Amino acid sequence: MPFAEDVWSNYIGGEGVSWAPDRRGSGGVLTLSPYDEAGELEEFWEFESYMLAMVELRTRLMVGDLRVLYLFWLAAATDGQPNSVDAKEPPVPCGLAELAGEAQPFLEFFGLEASLLDAAAEGSAEAPDEASAEHRIQRWVESQSEEEVKALLRELLSEDSAAIKSATIARILGATTPSVWPTVVTSRNYQTLLDRAAQLRQAEYEREQKRLVAAEQRKAAKLAQEREVRMRQMVDEPKKWLRKAEELVAARGLANYEAAAEVLDELREALAGDSGEQLARQHSAHLAKKHPTLNRLKSALKKRGLLE
Repeated sequence: MPFAEDVWSNYIGGEGVSWAPDRRGSGGVLTLSPYDEAGELEEFWEFESYMLAMVELRTRLMVGDLRVLYLFWLAAATDGQPNSVDAKEPPVPCGLAELAGEAQPFLEFFGLEASLLDAAAEGSAEAPDEASAEHRIQRWVESQSEEEVKALLRELLSEDSAAIKSATIARILGATTPSVWPTVVTSRNYQTLLDRAAQLRQAEYEREQKRLVAAEQRKAAKLAQEREVRMRQMVDEPKKWLRKAEELVAARGLANYEAAAEVLDELREALAGDSGEQLARQHSAHLAKKHPTLNRLKSALKKRGLLE
C-alpha cells in the first residue's frame, strides 16, 4: 500500500473494505465487498468497460492516488445496518471532482449515483500537480536515460504489455517517494452525503426541466415563424399548395394523408372568409372523389372539418 498506515486506515476497515498484507512480499490484497440486498443492483452482462475502468483506478492507487481509497470507502460505507449511515466521513482527498469522469463506471457498477461523488467533492479542493499520479510518473520518466526508455519500449512491443506495465509501476513505486496527498477534514457523515446528493439531483432535475421548457419554447417559436411565412405564401400562391396536397396524397400513407389535410386546413385559414372555406372544401371533395378507396384520407379530412 503506497500510504502510511495512519493514512489508509481512515478508509479501510470492517467487512466492506479490507487490506491483507502479503507475508512474502511488500504488496497485499485490497478487497472491496460492499453490502447489498439481493436484487438491489442492476444486472450487467458486458463487463469489459467496467474492468478497464477498475484497472485504471488500480493503477492510480498503486502510484499513490488517495482518491481511489475514498471511492472504496464511498462504495462500502453502508453495511445495511440502520446506523451505518452515521459512519463518519474520512478526510476528503483534494481533486475528488477531477476524478468524476474516470470514476463513473465504478460508481455505476456498485449502484452509486454520480451525485454522491459530486456531494463529496464539495468538501474537496483542487489537487496540486505534485500530488497527482501523473506527476509522480512524470518525475520517474524524466529521471530515465534515453537507453532505459528505449529498452522499456522494446519490452512493451515485444512482451506482455500488461505485465510490463505492472512491473514498471512497481519500479516507479520503488524509485520515487510519493507526495503526501492533501486532504480536507469535514464533519460530515454518510447520511449527510446522501442528503446532499439528493439535493444535487433535484437541482439538476429542475435545471433540466428549465432547459427542456426553453427548448420547447424555442421550437414552438420557430414553428410559429415558419407557419407565418407559409401562410403568406399560401395567400400569394394558393394553387401551389393545392398541388402540394395532391402530391402528399399520391405518396400514400397515413402520415401523408394527415399532412395533406393540414395543408388544406392552413390554406383555408390563410385565405380566410368564405373564399378560403370554399376552396379548401372543394379540393377536399375532389381528393375524396379521386381516391374513393382511401378511407384514411377521408378520415383525416373529416377530422379537419373539410369533408362531410
